[in-house]
Amino acid sequence: MKGKTIVINSGNSVERYSVAQREFSANYSFEKAYIDMDDKSVDEKKIKDTIKNEAPDIIYCIGTPAYLLAYKYTDNRPLIFSSLINWQRLPMGNNTYGTDNAVPVKLQISMFRYFFPEIKKLGVLYDERYNKEWVDKAVKEASVLGIHIEAKSITDTHALQASLKKLLESVDALWLIPDPGVISDKQSLGILLKQSATSKKPVFAYDAVFENDAAFVIYADAPTIGRQSAALAKDIIQQNQITDKVQNPAGSYIIINLKKIKDYGLKLNTDALDSVTKIIGEEEKK
Repeated sequence: MKGKTIVINSGNSVERYSVAQREFSANYSFEKAYIDMDDKSVDEKKIKDTIKNEAPDIIYCIGTPAYLLAYKYTDNRPLIFSSLINWQRLPMGNNTYGTDNAVPVKLQISMFRYFFPEIKKLGVLYDERYNKEWVDKAVKEASVLGIHIEAKSITDTHALQASLKKLLESVDALWLIPDPGVISDKQSLGILLKQSATSKKPVFAYDAVFENDAAFVIYADAPTIGRQSAALAKDIIQQNQITDKVQNPAGSYIIINLKKIKDYGLKLNTDALDSVTKIIGEEEKK
């Protein structure tokens, strides 16, 4: 292998995608070619033809759309992914590698406990088709830290509102997870956020897009993911032993919304503020 890599980006206009690409490029010294799916001239045929003509040793995909297209045409060459939400639901080949987009469940729960020491019960809505094993693990990890997770599985989005209302009656906060069975569209997401606000229950979330609605957000650090992907590509080229084909992200990004924390009367461990990357409503702290 000479190390030639095609980087397929689901959309360079998305900040976390562009940051991952930038860091990958800066830390991977071998030859690279780029496909940006924001480019209107890019379609499935162009991606297929580019892979065929460039004959890369590795394909690095950023985001789900890029991955799903590239997966069809890898021809068993190494495929590396990053920035996929809930990668477990996607097809994976024997030569597929990547960096998880989610912060490890134990770390997330530890952060909940660290920031909000009085939180005792967390509610989680999920679809067993996508997150049963993940939720089972979360329940066990939380129990060790003295937190009870009330997990409710739904298989029909029509039951979302009733299930959510009942769940919110018995928990201290809603832990929003990236579950395509629960968050199937903007309408379902709107129900989750609106009902939580109506019930005066804080939301803990997994992406910066929730920073104005959630009290607490924790997600993987995009620059670190780009660097990890570059290191993974180099290991493949150099034929180094790879223990974990899908790696946990090495860094995390934390946002807290002080206005939401105040509105919902959450007890905040102020010593934890040194761990925060971004504070929303910082004037509330003064």
